[in-house]
Amino acid sequence: MNSNKSNIGKILFNPKKSSILNIVNKQPKTVKEIAHSLGESPSRLYYHIKQLEDAGLLNVAKEEMVGNISQKYYITSEVFEREFTFDGQLANQNKDLIIGNLCAYTNEAIRRVEIDLESEKLEKDSEISVVSLRLTKEAWRKLNNKIRDIITTFGEENGDLGEEQLYKYILMSYKEE
Repeated sequence: MNSNKSNIGKILFNPKKSSILNIVNKQPKTVKEIAHSLGESPSRLYYHIKQLEDAGLLNVAKEEMVGNISQKYYITSEVFEREFTFDGQLANQNKDLIIGNLCAYTNEAIRRVEIDLESEKLEKDSEISVVSLRLTKEAWRKLNNKIRDIITTFGEENGDLGEEQLYKYILMSYKEE
């Protein structure tokens, strides 16, 4: 097992680190700009940024001198993946982390759906789909990969459709007993 892949997976499950990566995914930003986007003080982000740099997920795009201070602009590296799949031995070795974060993501998704359903507005910000399909195990794996590919490339292909906002997808599939 690649321990670097395990460490990257753990980093991506960290909400603050994940938010930092999403903020600098397309455009380099300073720690001050990142902090402003997160509503945080810059001093609270240096530890997280250092960990992201050490993991190879964040790069310094450029440095500028502002007075006597060197100001770094950060951007995601080519290694950064917006989606990460735990499977096989990696999944087995990180089961507590996976289950804990899956519960947190799922609870947040349910909370957002509940807010939408209780809202009077007609245009909702969440959507639920439940689809059942008969497949072979190999076809199921192939479909899962295709769905992930569609989601990860969709934003790049359709970035000109208006103001971008961050949407999370939680894709779970299981064999029904």
